[in-house]
Amino acid sequence: MAGKLTFLSGIIRHEVNDLKNDLFGGNESDKEMTAEASAKAKNEEKKKEDAQKLYEEERRKKREKQEYQREKFRDGIRQKYGIEKKSPTEKLDKTAIEAVKRDYNMSEEEFVEFREKVASDQAEKERTQVKIEKKLEKRQAKKEIKKNVKDSCKTQ
Repeated sequence: MAGKLTFLSGIIRHEVNDLKNDLFGGNESDKEMTAEASAKAKNEEKKKEDAQKLYEEERRKKREKQEYQREKFRDGIRQKYGIEKKSPTEKLDKTAIEAVKRDYNMSEEEFVEFREKVASDQAEKERTQVKIEKKLEKRQAKKEIKKNVKDSCKTQ
């Protein structure tokens, strides 16, 4: 109970000092402290942004790896059963995007930003898909070489 009262009294004292400084003007050391504190806050904010970017990059890499594993599995099934891969025709049409604009009552500025985000996401997805396709082609070439080596060894 005494700990709670001490904590509460510390908070009240701090608030009273802040009010007193606001009313009567703070001294120079407080202004220097606020400048120092704002610089420290900016530094911490920059660190948070950097950490967030790093996290997003790691998350993107993880997703790419997972997508590659899925596609590798699908490719194995396609080869096993002789199924051809569908061509990617996953483009959002303009009517769907316009419907989002209407549904969410977007302003023109918000809509332009949304449309740009959709386009960048689509481009990123296509780049990822191209990377995965290249990896799968390399994997298939290695399998073919391995198969050819085994076949040549059997005949000797």
